Amino acid sequence: MVWSLLLIGVGVTALAYSSDWFVDGAAVLADRLSVPPLVIGTLVIGLGTSLPEVFVSTMAAVRGDLNLGVGNIVGSNTANLTLVLGIAAMIALVRAESAIVRREAPLMLGACVLMAALAWRKLTLTGGLILLTGLAGYLMLTFWLARRSRNDLLIRDVEEYTEVENRYPIWMEVGRTLIGLVGTLVAAQMLVVGALGVADRLGWSGGFVGLTLVAVGTSLPELAASIQAVRRHEDELLVGNLVGSNILNSLLVGGLVGVVGRGAAPTSDVLHRGMLVMVVSLAAVTLLMATRARFGRTSGVILASVYLASAVALGTR
Repeated sequence: MVWSLLLIGVGVTALAYSSDWFVDGAAVLADRLSVPPLVIGTLVIGLGTSLPEVFVSTMAAVRGDLNLGVGNIVGSNTANLTLVLGIAAMIALVRAESAIVRREAPLMLGACVLMAALAWRKLTLTGGLILLTGLAGYLMLTFWLARRSRNDLLIRDVEEYTEVENRYPIWMEVGRTLIGLVGTLVAAQMLVVGALGVADRLGWSGGFVGLTLVAVGTSLPELAASIQAVRRHEDELLVGNLVGSNILNSLLVGGLVGVVGRGAAPTSDVLHRGMLVMVVSLAAVTLLMATRARFGRTSGVILASVYLASAVALGTR
């Protein structure tokens, strides 16, 4: 038990630092390669902060634990737009005024609902391929929008972000990106092994561990990026990153779990309840984003409280 907790602690800490290195390095490299700011804000940074979910859920699926793999996706999606957004809003006012963000928020909700529907009974190879096909469509849409969008608030925030982070020569940017990638992979493996050990010792289901303990651990990069963004008053980058991360979690990570998971069926009832919590909470936040809502301290407390209350409710039988 002590060894499992130690693996979780080291894994979570390493995830936070290594994924941060990858995000910063990849964003700057993309900017130097003249990748459009919109693509950097929604895809490059979103993928960087979603790397822990990619590795953790895929490794869990390879091990045959679909409960942990899908639970991590569901829990991370929920945590991103309740706990992470809530903490950021408690630090400073968060606005969702970007036309791009408001356009992508419904896509995020649709992607999350699709993933939950496909994983409700059994996330098969066919389901995984459907999600990856949806990912391909999302990528094409993002690059198409990148050519049409010029003066959006999200683009301004991305340009400010890359300007601040662009402080090393190209070889160092490549180095910290690769180190971040390898570090995230190793840390994810430690987190999976530790989480499965705790679940086995305490008799918890893999679904509950994935929805709570592992999900919070893999959401730390989003939390770190959000706190950094809100302190720089880059509200649109903050929200865009969370929305993009949830889309990639659902389509990319969910697709990979379906492809490598050998069609295993979820056996945890708590996982199904977690999916319902995810859909309801994300639908509410998506509606607020669509109406250009501003998230202040009161909203932040409510969002964080929703996540904590749902985690407690999921832990009770």
